[in-house]
Amino acid sequence: MPISAWRIATRHYNQAAVIGHFLSEGLGIPIEEYWATRSGTSAQHHLSKVQRSINASRVYQLTSRGIDPWYEHKQRRNKGAFTVAIIDDVITTGVTVNALAQQLKARYPNLDIQVWAVTFTPPPKSTLVDTH
Repeated sequence: MPISAWRIATRHYNQAAVIGHFLSEGLGIPIEEYWATRSGTSAQHHLSKVQRSINASRVYQLTSRGIDPWYEHKQRRNKGAFTVAIIDDVITTGVTVNALAQQLKARYPNLDIQVWAVTFTPPPKSTLVDTH
């Protein structure tokens, strides 16, 4: 997941990229860190789901290169589906990964997209988390 230039400047690293590099090395799969960009500096976590959706479609964009080298190579070799994983540290509502997945599918129609995350924020009163 791309983060803003401001966040990189203050944090000095992208958590999702760090996770991605470990996964890439451990699983022996390629990583493309600069396939999308994020403009603006506002954090998503304080916005409502509707506000996040509007913000995500506005601030996240595929780069002009996207995943072209990987996709084109795979299409020449297999002419079939190509699978990519969007890696995120935390999924809160899924709006951000959904916005980027929609942009990827629009540009690369034969793309299968997976989302890999370290954790998620369960919805209020969720039965997914045992509180006892």
